[in-house]
Amino acid sequence: MKESRKFYFCEHCKKVISILEDPGVDTVCCGDVMKELVPHTKEAGNEKHLPVVSLSEKFFLDCEGIVHPMQELEDGKIDVVCELSTDKEAFSRPMQEITKTDLADVAAQEQKVTVDVGSVPHPMTQEHSIQWVYLQTKNGGQRKIFKPGDKPQAVFVMYDDEPVAVFSYCNLHGLWKTEL
Repeated sequence: MKESRKFYFCEHCKKVISILEDPGVDTVCCGDVMKELVPHTKEAGNEKHLPVVSLSEKFFLDCEGIVHPMQELEDGKIDVVCELSTDKEAFSRPMQEITKTDLADVAAQEQKVTVDVGSVPHPMTQEHSIQWVYLQTKNGGQRKIFKPGDKPQAVFVMYDDEPVAVFSYCNLHGLWKTEL
């Protein structure tokens, strides 16, 4: 498994950063070494901070940008249902002899990741709110920034990638993480 993303916090200016490549030296802000944030992974109070993740089925995105449902089968094969329409008639046909390797040559696999912060929506007031959600994937990551009043939900779309973990950052209670 890929190493988990690390986040750092400046106790003076409250800046939060993540380092893409760690050269092995301390990161300094406002004259002091930044503190590594250790994410909470279990709820401890009435408020809910852990990211709750829903994954859609994977989809096949063909060369024309059309999305088709996709199901993985045994032996590395997939089942793609292609909706082909001629005039006003539409029909489906399974394509069970396509391998993932064949598919990679002509298309991308898409998956939607929905993240709700907390099993009960987290407060989103000026004084207490989720600042951002970060989706760590096998090949990188994506982030969504929130402001007070926003719904604490992020929707990410991945192409040819896999989710690894999701982080949320609360301005009062710090960093939270759900591993996938």
